[in-house]
Amino acid sequence: MRQIYGERLIVWSILLLIVKITEKEEKMTKQLHRRFTDDQIKLLLDLYLNKTIRLQQILQQLECTKGRFYQILREYRKDPTNFTIAYARNKPNRHLSEEADKIIREELEKDRKLIGNEEIPIWQYNYAAVRDNVVKRLNRKVSAQTVRNRAKEWGYYISKREKDKVPPREVVTKAAGMLLQHDSSHHKWSPYSDKKWALITTIEDYSRYLLYADFIEKETTGLIFNQ
Repeated sequence: MRQIYGERLIVWSILLLIVKITEKEEKMTKQLHRRFTDDQIKLLLDLYLNKTIRLQQILQQLECTKGRFYQILREYRKDPTNFTIAYARNKPNRHLSEEADKIIREELEKDRKLIGNEEIPIWQYNYAAVRDNVVKRLNRKVSAQTVRNRAKEWGYYISKREKDKVPPREVVTKAAGMLLQHDSSHHKWSPYSDKKWALITTIEDYSRYLLYADFIEKETTGLIFNQ
């Protein structure tokens, strides 16, 4: 009788241990996408693939199991450019309703049209602004990361362009106040504007401080010197 009781106690102890381990893994899985951004995960994976860091180091950094790590690594190898940690979960996130997805898509489509307008100096999606508009329409919280995940899934995503190398600006003065640099840019600065405006700026050469900026309808030499 004591032997049977002892065996049952061992079995229950093992089952309890398995449950605790499972709960811990699920907790780490749920929190991984909240503790790290996509770019941070990509950097760690690249360091691992380049043999800069070892497996134990990255497991310690991510605080996840070995199986979970290899699952993320497989997803990253499939498509490194469009990889997102949200897609590497064991279970997809289905918290948003169809109405929410519809509104997110509508707001992303508005951004896409702005980007396609050559008169407006916009070249990237503003997921934070899209999120704000979605929140106003839904009257509930939606994270910018959720909007970004949907955008990548639906094709509303533009890879970051490599910035052209700009030569370093040379300060030609030896003290502040000796030289002021005026510049202007002519664009349709707002999608809600029906015409283009000139942005006039004044920069102090020595400190590189922006001293003045204003929008004007028509740019003239006399107006610039009167600022």
